[in-house]
Amino acid sequence: MRPYISRLCELLQPSQHGIGTPRGCEAAVHATRSFIAQTQGEKVLLKLNVENAFNSIRRDKVLQAAQTHLPEIYPFIWDCYCSKTSLFHGDFRLDSATGVQQGDPLSPALLVLIIHGVASEVKSDLNVWYLDDGCIGGDPQTVLSNADITRNGLSSVGLEINNSKCELLIVNNTTSQGRSETIKFFQEEFPSISIPAPNLWQLLGSPLLQDSTPLHLEQWFPTIFMPWPTCRFQQNVVAHHHRTTENATLSSFTHKYEQTKYVLYHNTSNYNQY
Repeated sequence: MRPYISRLCELLQPSQHGIGTPRGCEAAVHATRSFIAQTQGEKVLLKLNVENAFNSIRRDKVLQAAQTHLPEIYPFIWDCYCSKTSLFHGDFRLDSATGVQQGDPLSPALLVLIIHGVASEVKSDLNVWYLDDGCIGGDPQTVLSNADITRNGLSSVGLEINNSKCELLIVNNTTSQGRSETIKFFQEEFPSISIPAPNLWQLLGSPLLQDSTPLHLEQWFPTIFMPWPTCRFQQNVVAHHHRTTENATLSSFTHKYEQTKYVLYHNTSNYNQY
């Protein structure tokens, strides 16, 4: 895929950060934080979660997208997904006829090409995606209208939005009555949508408000740093938080954890973005 990354990056940006964007997760988080910080007037953020995307996407749509955007390797992709795949467990046989193979280096790119075709129709102030996780921001009417467009578009390619994992973040609302009306407005379309408190706002595992960073880290640290602080998973999580969190906030929080201060320093001192 390396020879085609730059081409896909040009096609997918600025909305899709899951393919070809260095530190794309951090880019998505910072874009969303900037939207929140600069918001004026009544604005909301709608986080969308696509249910079981890799296993549900229509293969005919995958092949169409591959033929258009990756013609050099289209014969190989066609050979992989042109027919059903038989899965066996003892004497039981199951024909796999939808989705792309998770673990295949091609799969994220193929999935993203399909989702981008839908996400590119969104016309909101903020339209950020990381693979199959989306975040739409703007005034409530525009966001809801674009959510309907996205839902219908995803349905046409075999994908569905998981309402129970979607979240509504009310960024700015002048009155309690306006807030209640906005919530009711979205619950009519997303009956099981979550509406977290501002101190629990997060995107892709990172807090969206600087003041909520200590609470967010406190929830993670008990599982991250016990009992092996040199675990590769722990290092990756710490590095991710460092890239998306101000140093001052980390310093003010880590005084509670002597071992944590050492681990943070040991695993993140080579990053100098802040």
